[in-house]
Amino acid sequence: MKSEHVIAYEAGYRAEPSERVSYDLTAFINTYTSLESAELLTSFFDPNSVPPLLVYPEQLGNKLHGTTEGIEASATWKVTNRWALSPGYSFLEMHLHTDSSSLDTTSVSDAQGSNPGHPSTTPISC
Repeated sequence: MKSEHVIAYEAGYRAEPSERVSYDLTAFINTYTSLESAELLTSFFDPNSVPPLLVYPEQLGNKLHGTTEGIEASATWKVTNRWALSPGYSFLEMHLHTDSSSLDTTSVSDAQGSNPGHPSTTPISC
């Protein structure tokens, strides 16, 4: 196994136009290489187990790569000295791929499926 690598770019803006209102906006892009993959090895029967089992062994590799990009926004409104409202929004787009020599068929879908999706909106017609 090798170390996973990331090159990350981030730009943001933070402002506090008054004592009671502040907001943040950030955009980011990350490039990943040598991500962990689960490489399938040759399957075999284990005749010593009862009942005999078909074993599908896996070996960890570094055969995934990809990018993520997104934005994050948040604001804070101090309604009173003891009460504040802090809404936020986050959007993440993930694009992972296996190397051409990889036998991994599950890591990309598992990783991309582990993040919340952006809700789609359907226009309402009247």
